Amino acid sequence: MSYTTITSISACRDYIKTRLGDPVVCVEISDDQLNEIIFDSIQDFTRYNYGEGSYKDYVVLSLSADVSEYNLSGTNIIDTIDYTLSTSDGGSINALFTPTHIALSETGIIQNVTSNGMVDWNIAMLMLEEIKNTFNKMFMVDFRQGSNIMRVVPTPTEAYTGILTCYKKETALNLYNNRLVQRLCVARAKIQWGEHLSKYSLTLPGGGTMNGDSIISRGKEEEEKVMEDIKGESEPTDFFVG
Repeated sequence: MSYTTITSISACRDYIKTRLGDPVVCVEISDDQLNEIIFDSIQDFTRYNYGEGSYKDYVVLSLSADVSEYNLSGTNIIDTIDYTLSTSDGGSINALFTPTHIALSETGIIQNVTSNGMVDWNIAMLMLEEIKNTFNKMFMVDFRQGSNIMRVVPTPTEAYTGILTCYKKETALNLYNNRLVQRLCVARAKIQWGEHLSKYSLTLPGGGTMNGDSIISRGKEEEEKVMEDIKGESEPTDFFVG
């Protein structure tokens, strides 16, 4: 099998088998077992590697009156951070004649920041946050990953449109060719294959043998090393996905 871009789970299975010695050696792992190994490896990669496995994103989301729970299945969202109302709901300092903009103008913050540069920046940011809390409709969001349900507090009394700040996991299709994911899949496939061979030794062409216990040991060493690399190559982040 010549190396090509992997675009399906079946091609990913073929890649793993080739790395284990197929077709020279009969790799005794079922397709279902390889599917589980690939799925688990991608799940662990998206959990522990921020930047390539998961990333921050923004989604336009409409809230409905008297509805507090929203099903986010199929969105690849793994956690929610904040919900900000759109400009039409009265929140942006860039929109003229909103309460926020008027308050900023009357307090002189816009003029001071313009004339004094960074001198009054910290004061301006504190005042902006206070004005935002005073005039804006505020909602808190809580995401339950097990059910993919996001809860909004307080329950909206009318319809709103806003921006949901969230964390998403990368799709499996975009991770089949990731070298860390591939290494993790191969290492775990070795462990599974070794379990199958642990009751006997496999004779190789030329007279050599393969012992299941030694394959398990090598697989576990490789799995430990690649998990360290996955965590070590993650970008800094201020959250933890449970």
